[in-house]
Amino acid sequence: RRPTTKACVSLWTMVAALALPFLSAGARQFGWGVFAAGVVVKSAEIQEARQVSTSLHQQTPIHQSAESSVNVDWIISGTVEESPSLALQNETQDQPLAQSPAPSSASTFAMTIWLVLSGTLFLRLLMSVWQARRWMRDADPSDDETVNAAVRAAANGLGIVAPRVSISDKVRLPTVFAFGRGVLLLPRESVSIDSNAENADAGRSITYERWFAVFCHELGHVRRHDGRNRLTVEMVLAFLPWQPLVWLLRREFLRHAEEACDDWAIASGVNPLDYATVLAEFIPSVPRCSLG
Repeated sequence: RRPTTKACVSLWTMVAALALPFLSAGARQFGWGVFAAGVVVKSAEIQEARQVSTSLHQQTPIHQSAESSVNVDWIISGTVEESPSLALQNETQDQPLAQSPAPSSASTFAMTIWLVLSGTLFLRLLMSVWQARRWMRDADPSDDETVNAAVRAAANGLGIVAPRVSISDKVRLPTVFAFGRGVLLLPRESVSIDSNAENADAGRSITYERWFAVFCHELGHVRRHDGRNRLTVEMVLAFLPWQPLVWLLRREFLRHAEEACDDWAIASGVNPLDYATVLAEFIPSVPRCSLG
């Protein structure tokens, strides 16, 4: 349960990092919660300032009334666009306002970098989805009885429906696509070697236990809905690629999700030493650069 809890904390922290800015902006827009009091005070201050402006219009001569009202309006609205006379009188004060394009250029540059990074990560994610669908389409259904029996036993142990099992030349280690019922892709070479060993040495129990250990881990991802969770993590990362803590949380989520599936395998009755041996056999086949 400990790795599962850590994975959930990492996942929901990433979701909160993306959702809270939108929620706080909505709260300020509609005046919800603590923001409502600030809106009322600001409205009262503006109303009081407008009353002062009206009294100045009534008490001052005509030639001074326009200038006074302009000064009050400038205090209220913070702009001098409607006051040419005041703009001429305070020309030196308006110089900083004329230099405002500099921050705008910096913001535009930062937004451009943000869009480029997000677009690259979204494109990478879409290409991974397309590649996964192509692998599943080109794979062949498994007709190995030992493999199919081990999948059914692992699914029953985890309390889920047994997924579809296919053999593929594209993968180098067992791969699960944990959406819905799930799809298992197995390397054709590994299945062929195990089948030959079973026929030659009658090693059904060894082959069965080996695949059972692997499937308990892979189906743990289906049991945990890691397909949906992983997609959520990758989308948050694509929206906030400039935030280093998001990258850290993504790494922690992936690590704890794998540890949780290892625990599912051990809880299903797999011997820990045998399980470690099976994992060590696949280490040379792990791809170095792969999103899926």
